[in-house]
Formats: sequence, structure tokens, C-alpha cells
Amino acid sequence: MTFRESWQALVRWRRTRLAAAASFLLGLGLLFVPHFDVLGFEAALATAVAVPIAAGLVAAGVRRSGAALERPWTLLAALLAVAGALVGLPLLMVALFMVQAPICDPLEGLAFFALLPLCSALLAGTTGWFLALATASSRRATWWWLAVVAASLAVVAYRFYATPAVSFFGPFFGQYPGVLYDTLIPVSGRLLTYRATNVVEAAVLLALVRWGWDPAARRISWRRLVRSRAAAVAVPALLGACGLAWALGPELGHRTDTAHLAARLGAHAAGRSCDVYGPVEAPGEELRLVAEDCDFRAAQVRRFAGLPEDGERVTVLLFRSEGEKAALMGAGRTSVAKPWRREVYVHGVGFPHRVLKHELAHVLLGELCDGPFRVPARWGGLLPLPGLVEGGAVAAEWPVDELTPHGWAAAMDRLGLLPSAETLLGIGFLGENAGLAYTAMGSFVRWLRDTYGTTAFRHLFRNGDFDGACGRPLGVLWAEWRDWLAEVALDDAQLAAARSRFDVPGFFAIRCPHAVAGAAAQRDERLAAGDVAGALAAQDAACRLSGGDPWQRVSRLTVTVLAGRTDEAEALAL
Repeated sequence: MTFRESWQALVRWRRTRLAAAASFLLGLGLLFVPHFDVLGFEAALATAVAVPIAAGLVAAGVRRSGAALERPWTLLAALLAVAGALVGLPLLMVALFMVQAPICDPLEGLAFFALLPLCSALLAGTTGWFLALATASSRRATWWWLAVVAASLAVVAYRFYATPAVSFFGPFFGQYPGVLYDTLIPVSGRLLTYRATNVVEAAVLLALVRWGWDPAARRISWRRLVRSRAAAVAVPALLGACGLAWALGPELGHRTDTAHLAARLGAHAAGRSCDVYGPVEAPGEELRLVAEDCDFRAAQVRRFAGLPEDGERVTVLLFRSEGEKAALMGAGRTSVAKPWRREVYVHGVGFPHRVLKHELAHVLLGELCDGPFRVPARWGGLLPLPGLVEGGAVAAEWPVDELTPHGWAAAMDRLGLLPSAETLLGIGFLGENAGLAYTAMGSFVRWLRDTYGTTAFRHLFRNGDFDGACGRPLGVLWAEWRDWLAEVALDDAQLAAARSRFDVPGFFAIRCPHAVAGAAAQRDERLAAGDVAGALAAQDAACRLSGGDPWQRVSRLTVTVLAGRTDEAEALAL
């Protein structure tokens, strides 16, 4: 059977048509979700999550497709063409929609489509094809394929739970980059080297078919494979390459653990409550101050929440820069904590550290919570409540600048910027501007604790049971808090400052966040190199891509001043 005949047989097969319909519906759905409707990372990741599984199902069931198995390599070529077509459907729909959606960075979007869904679909097609040739029936091959997918996802879940990583690699989706608020997502060397390891893994499967295929039985013969001299050389060599890639995983950035991160940082300072691992080149006095700061902040948070003075120790991993943190565990600009691991991941040595207390609060408040993740959650701890998670940390940290969080929340309410309680307590919290959502929930939680007492706060923080904790439903408590905010005195200047600070769209409402972040990073690199003209060009690109975002215009003013363009800077300032 020729390639064309194999292709036609696959196209006529019901399973292929169902896979194509699912791919089409996915592409259609992407057009209705902000950022996913643009040729960029989000659309590529969504396609990579769904389409490769469908491609593998088509390949695993090939014995029932009507395509002949006498020429397995021709069949593989047809299956890979099908996999590419399944990826091409949502890609084409998103690309055509670019006439209406903002055009951000289509070349990078194409690169992500190639490295995430396309590579994953091709590997899935090869794996399903191998399983179809190695088993006697399509049903068995299909079940084996689903087991392989489940095992690969179980590895990802394990690494999220058991290691510091928030960025993950998987053969059948590519890469999940990390934290929502980290908008700088480049095509990284880590992703390229991971895909190189996938090529070696696919080569193992191809070698097994090459020297184990029995044309008469139309199956892989393991006896035939064992007797092949060529296979005795090639297969162990390929398996050795796979083993080497796995062993080098931490160095390549494909996976990590706390011991590896501590070794990369190189220095350790121990306090009463905290173990701080930081850059070996940093002065020892600075790390000691961070450890003492951590002890002091831990005592503050424990008093706030009514926790015992003594508790388990907290590990702080203090990275040299956001770039190093992003490369080693996945979170770049955003600092994070994993309460169930009692670990905090921040960057930048400094005393006092500007975000340490907030992340430390996540870990210590986790002592109030049950469930596997030690955060406020429902459904047995499996459905986190992000508003309480972050609101509790802000309430314990209680950052004060021009105003307290209470003052900022009062300003939000008077300016009509305050979202509803249901929005901030649910998944809608992630769709709001981060500064607004964090500050509002921090004020609300702090008010609840101060008004109804520490015992009520401790009960509430566990699972969001407002009735059980305070004797009142959420709506009533929210109204009481807003009435209390109405008594906070504010002047016109403070209201104007609040508007400029919080009247900013959330992640899903801003234009081209990744392309803007990339242009801003390029601006910073050129400034560091002394290329002010190049920095100004990069900032102009950030302003254009963002649609004239005010904060990007402020950054352009800064670069214009550095460039010595006084008249232009004065005009921009006005």
C-alpha cells in the first residue's frame, strides 16, 4: 500500500474524523478566549494539551483503520501526516483570526506551535504506531497508549508536588512555563534540549521496529529483535543516550530538586526558624541578616495567626536573579512558595527582603490548613481558593506605602474598581489585575481577623466557611467591610494615585503580554550594554504592542531622559 492509499484509508476512518472534529472544535474555542485567540504561546499550549492525545489514539488503533500493515514505514509517514494536519487545524484558525485579533509576535507563535503541539503530536503518533505494531489488537494498543499518557502526566504531578519546580516538561505537551504572572516566556534552550531528548526517545522506538519487525506475523517479534546483531549495538546505545539525558536533567533544566538548587546557590545561613540558601559569592553577613529577617518575620506571622511560637523550619532559596530562578525552577519575576514543602523561592539579596514576609506567610499559614497543598481549599483540599490564599498572605504581611491596604481598598470602592466578593473568592481572582485583587482581599481578610478575632480567622482560612467562622454569610460580611471602608478618610491626591495604580486591566485583558515583556527585556539588556538608542527602539516596540499602555509610556519617558532628549521628555511628561 502506497503513502497515498494509507493516507486515504486513515482519512476515511471514523477515529480520524472524530479526532479532526475535536481539533476543529478546539480551534473554534480558542477564538473566544483572550490571548488564546492570538498566534502565540497560549494557543500553542492549549493545542499541545489536547491534539497529541488524539493523534496517539489514531495511531494506536491503526490495525482497525483499513490501512495495510505490510509497509509499516509508509504507514508511519501517513500517521505523522495526519498528526500534522490535526495540529494544523487550530493553527490555521488562529492565524486567520489575526485579521481581527492583535498581531503580537507571530514568528514566535509559529515557533511555539512547532515545539509544543507539532513535536508532541509527532511523538504521540510514533508512540501509538509502535504500540499498534507491538500488540495483537487495536484495543490493547489503545489502552496501552492511554496508560502511557497517564504515566507521563503522573510524573508531572509528582514533580509539582515533590520538587520545587513550577515549570514542567512532558513528551506529549512540551512545556508548561510556570507562573501566570510571569509574562516573559521565550523559546528557551531548556525546551530545545528537551525536544532533542524526545528525538532520541523516538529513535529507540524506530530502532525496535527496524530490527524487530516480522512481516509474516505483521507484529514486532521480540525474539527477532534479540537475535539481531545490529540491534544489539544500536538499541543499547540509544538507551544509553536516553539515560544520559535523564541523568543530566537537572543540569539541562528539565527537572530539579531542593538539593540541586542548594548546591547551585552554594551558601547556607541558619536561623532559629529558617534555613536560607543563597549565592556563594554574597557576603556572609548579608545571608545572616536574611536569616534573622526570616526569623523576625516568622514570629510576626505566627502572632498574627495565633500559631505556636515554635514550629517546623522553613527553607528559603534565595536566587541571584529572576533569570536564574526561572531557569532553575520556573518562576522568574514572580516569587512563590510551596506550603506543603515548607519552601520559599525568592530572588535578590537584600535586607530587609521586600517579598520574603509575604511568601513566608504562605508557608506558615499553611499550618492552619488540611489537604495535600496546605492552602485554603474545598473538596478535600483539592480546589484552592486563590482569594483567601493571597488575601491571607497580604493580611499577614500588611505592606504599607502611601496607604495601607485598607486605604487602597477604600479608594478602589469609591472609584468603582472593587470587584464582587464572588469574583475575588473564586477563580475570577486570577483574571483581575494582580495588584488590585491581592490588595482588596488582603484588606478584607485583615478586617475579618481584626473584627471577629483570631479564632474565626483560623477557622475561615482553612476552607472558606464564612458562616461557620463568623456566623454570617459572605455577602453580609462583604457589605459590612465596605461600610467600614466608607469611613476611611481619603483626599483627591490619594484617589488619583489609586486610579493610576489599580485602574489597570488584568492579565487576560491586556494586549500582547508576552511580546511586550520580551520587548521590555530587550530594552533592559540594551540599557545594561549602554545602547540607549537600541533601548529606546525596544521600548517603542513595547508601547506599540501594548496599544499605548500608560506604564509602557512611563518607561519610554525614562529611556528618553537617559537618551538626553530633553524636549521630547518634557512633552512626554506633560
